[in-house]
Amino acid sequence: MLAAFSLHSGRPELLVTVSSDGRVNLWDTVTSTLRLLLVRPQHLALRWTCVAWQVPRLTGSGKSKAAAPGLLALGSDSGLVVVWDVQRGEVVHELEAHSLAVHDVVFDSGGALLSCGDDRLIKSWSCESGEQLDVLKAGKAAVHRLALSSDDTHMLLAGSTIRLMQREGWKRLQRIPGHAEPVSCLCFAPNEPFALSSADDRHLSLWHVSPQVKPTEACVQTFALDSRLVQADFLRPAASAPPPPHFAFFGLTATGRLCVWRLPLSLAPKPGDAPPLAAAPHCVVRVAAAGADGEVTAEDLQRIFAAALTVEGEAVVAYGSTIRPAIATVKFTQPDGTMIKHIELPRLTDGLLAPPGGCARKSGKRFREGGAVGSPNFSPKVQQLATMEMMLPSQARFVLDAPSTNTANDKAAAEETTAASTMLTDAGAPSFGRQLAEMDEGAPASVVAAERGRGGLDAGGGGNRKPSAASQVALLIQALQNGDADMLDQVLGVQDAGTISNTVARLPIASVLPFLEAVLLRVQGKPGRVATLAGWLRAVLSQHAAYLMACPQLLPMLTPLYQFIDERLSVFKSLLKLVGRMQMLQSQMATQAAFGRMEGTNGNSGPVLTFDEEEEVVEDDEQGGEEEEEFDDDELGEDGDEDDSILDDDDDDDDDDDLEF
Repeated sequence: MLAAFSLHSGRPELLVTVSSDGRVNLWDTVTSTLRLLLVRPQHLALRWTCVAWQVPRLTGSGKSKAAAPGLLALGSDSGLVVVWDVQRGEVVHELEAHSLAVHDVVFDSGGALLSCGDDRLIKSWSCESGEQLDVLKAGKAAVHRLALSSDDTHMLLAGSTIRLMQREGWKRLQRIPGHAEPVSCLCFAPNEPFALSSADDRHLSLWHVSPQVKPTEACVQTFALDSRLVQADFLRPAASAPPPPHFAFFGLTATGRLCVWRLPLSLAPKPGDAPPLAAAPHCVVRVAAAGADGEVTAEDLQRIFAAALTVEGEAVVAYGSTIRPAIATVKFTQPDGTMIKHIELPRLTDGLLAPPGGCARKSGKRFREGGAVGSPNFSPKVQQLATMEMMLPSQARFVLDAPSTNTANDKAAAEETTAASTMLTDAGAPSFGRQLAEMDEGAPASVVAAERGRGGLDAGGGGNRKPSAASQVALLIQALQNGDADMLDQVLGVQDAGTISNTVARLPIASVLPFLEAVLLRVQGKPGRVATLAGWLRAVLSQHAAYLMACPQLLPMLTPLYQFIDERLSVFKSLLKLVGRMQMLQSQMATQAAFGRMEGTNGNSGPVLTFDEEEEVVEDDEQGGEEEEEFDDDELGEDGDEDDSILDDDDDDDDDDDLEF
């Protein structure tokens, strides 16, 4: 997930978070409420890879001209760069910046946007006209990160190595060894010749960036952390504020540990000197662990995911659920100026929809009522997502039955129902079905009469028009809250793709999980309805993917669906084998036919060999007789008298008499 604070002043005003489904949320850092939601029509077709806020433009006196963040740039995996106007909430430019994925975007203070991509190009764009100003070829390897100096005269280009470039003429001034892998975090110190970098590992490196520094002496110090880094930056106070007395920077790990280092400017590191900073961070800020072991993992949904050093001794952090983040100010210095070694933020809840009783536990005596984290008057604010009420638009029309031919009776019945529904009795407000009938000015009399008779909706009626998404989401919410299976089946019977998509998009967050569970139960209970329920299931999983990924109960819910899909797909393995063999036979027959046509013969002239059983029997008899005659000739004596030889064997006495004669 992408997240970044707008550092246009001492305290950031907005926090941007980009969800996996392409929605860009802007949060107020003071109230932790959603201020603006930016969504493109094709938000599911792209995956955002980088985000950058516009830096304030400086006047001749060095003061900031921009009073609030104006532009927000996002790069995508398709090479598109989109620039939003935050104040108006609309797209300013859609730049076809690169042919491959965009790795990083950054604004300068002069109104230009720079981008780098996987196509090994670095381009500069005008924020006013959207025209390309300059292009630079990076070389053999692509540039993954960009960083500008505070006066915009120098720039860092980072692949696996880091190069210090002069923007005028793009002259290389210094080459820093960098890391073994492509750099994932890179930042330039304000008004100081230092830079921070980190690759996709757990090491943070502090560098001297100056043409006078040799490459072997460029690395000031390397810090080893518990996991890979996701963000690193220096203390960036407001332009009008005096320079801070300390040289401070931080690194944020994937497990949500905010590590802060601080050093007086009088003791700033110099090239060739021994490491001036301690390897261990001076302060560590994290969210209290949920388990008894006290460890926070990268899978913890309440870890810190964005941070910024605002003023001396303070930082702003965003933690908790990405759907509803909590933004707090952390004071990590004591009144005497010493730093607090460890700070734990209280957990908001163990789950997004947990009751208020499951509120965060407090750790230590540091957290008290009111104020910022670490101050004597700190009090965490816990906000809980509850069931949201959705008002139907006045123009929504919902027809449940065919129009009647008696228009006079229809009009009278409609007027009677409208008059009766406007009078609230002691029993409460009119039923939901009556409100739907009243919203349709041309509702037929049969609908109104049925509504008056049962006090609800006539589910058996049909309509000439397709129900709108507003009416469907209202029916869906009512069915889920009341447990009405018939009404829910009526809603699921709609198969129009546009209506399904719009209905699911308007579904409140609190109703997403119950609706998904209801659809999965129907899929498991009646597998024959998979064809009709697949559209609803696909829409829920795609429209609310960011929220569902943050729900720990999603995997047990989807496990039966995985098994069901595997069982259905296992049947097709043997069929696929049979299809492959049939295709092989057909290809062989086609090859033989083609060969016959090339030889000049008809490929379908007939079989090469024909087997006839009767002819084979006759041939066998003839061949058997011939073999028998040959056998008799061989076995006969020289005189050819077979009978005499047999008699000689049978009667020895007679033979003897004859011989004597």
